[in-house]
Amino acid sequence: LKMNDNTCAVLATLVMLLAVQEPSEACSCYPLHPQTAYCKSQIVIKGKIVSSRKVMKNDYGFEQEWIEYGVEQIKVLKGNKDSKVQFLLTPPLGGLCGVEVSTDSKLEYVIAGTMENTNTLSASMCDLVKPWNSLTPMQKKGLLETYKQNCNCEVVACVSHPCSINPYECSWTDGQDYWDGWNGNEAQNLICSDSGNGQCNW
Repeated sequence: LKMNDNTCAVLATLVMLLAVQEPSEACSCYPLHPQTAYCKSQIVIKGKIVSSRKVMKNDYGFEQEWIEYGVEQIKVLKGNKDSKVQFLLTPPLGGLCGVEVSTDSKLEYVIAGTMENTNTLSASMCDLVKPWNSLTPMQKKGLLETYKQNCNCEVVACVSHPCSINPYECSWTDGQDYWDGWNGNEAQNLICSDSGNGQCNW
């Protein structure tokens, strides 16, 4: 097949567009209820972001540029109460699911993740990292108290009916009914709690 100059130019343009396309579309996280995010995380804190810089991190034998945010810890919501988190380490933004937070001193965040070392917390878009003022009263209560009391219960994302669940599970159906995906009533206002008879219910 012989291509003329115009065809070659169009193909070249398409290749360039694909090459510079934002990688964020490659990042995909499984739906995670705030209760699950809390319970599965090694540490959860409330804090402010005070600085930002790029650092090099050896990841599986490869040197990669990560983002290190300076953290002013306010309160430990889960984990070692003596923890002194000073840094939040996150992958590059976009395809590697890095989180983007603001250094606005007025903003407080809930940050859930894993401790990299004694003063550094690692988190991605697949973890719970949100401004505190964006949370509902029930989510704040959960993070401060009730999620911890019900980590023996499990929230299971139900993509389509019917959903088969075990007695210790709650079926999470927000993704079926709400235009904004999984951030619906069950995520914002409900806790999967132990009823005391071997079953968990909303």
